Amino acid sequence: MGSRVVRRIDHVNVVVPDPRGFFGLLTERFELPIGWPFTRFPSFESGAANLGINIEAVRYAPDRPSPVPEDAGVYAIAFEPEALPEARAQLAGRSRIRRR
Repeated sequence: MGSRVVRRIDHVNVVVPDPRGFFGLLTERFELPIGWPFTRFPSFESGAANLGINIEAVRYAPDRPSPVPEDAGVYAIAFEPEALPEARAQLAGRSRIRRR
């Protein structure tokens, strides 16, 4: 597109105490397509339902330090960038403007 750094919103993180339950609500009860299956990792567990963008139900491991409260709700928005050369050019141009 020429003037964008971000192509689109990729996913929204929703931090909840019961991410598997929230994932089930979205994918089973509301029958939204699965963006990616519910999976447990060493530092977090999550799964996503697709609503045009992915809604990721996530909980960070309680035994690991985290500044994120377990009931934070909508916590983060992850963006899909434009191709790296275009994004870099846009960011470089914006950087020059702000440094005046």
